[in-house]
Amino acid sequence: MLNPITLLDTPVSQQFAENPGYYQRVSGTPGHNGLDLACGLATQLYSPIEGVISELDVDPYGWGLYLKISEIGNDNGQHYLLAHLSSVGDSKVGDQVVAGTPIALSGSSGNSTGPHVHVGWRPNGAYRNTLYHGWCDPEGELARLQEG
Repeated sequence: MLNPITLLDTPVSQQFAENPGYYQRVSGTPGHNGLDLACGLATQLYSPIEGVISELDVDPYGWGLYLKISEIGNDNGQHYLLAHLSSVGDSKVGDQVVAGTPIALSGSSGNSTGPHVHVGWRPNGAYRNTLYHGWCDPEGELARLQEG
């Protein structure tokens, strides 16, 4: 997601697949379906990939204010989710973004214990075909994008 949110300088507050008992109860998944990066409230967040904002909504019991970014022109392409946001500014569904475009501010909306950003990643072809409803551990992919 490019600075200031990178895996090199941002502590991970919850790993993928952690807390299985809790997530089995609240979402039916065998653990946490993303990577939580601890950051201050209203930290600027950037698009990790070139794509289109394909979804922007509020889930008051889970992700809070969130947005999804999808690859353009690839129905089975990868998707990124940024959740627990405080603001999306002028971002809206249908906006085309390049990697590094400012798109949101971190927050603590939805089911959250404090300011952070939840990063979800669905790689090519993984849509809903895993125990995590298609979501996979984004840590390695984010590190790869950073090296860019």
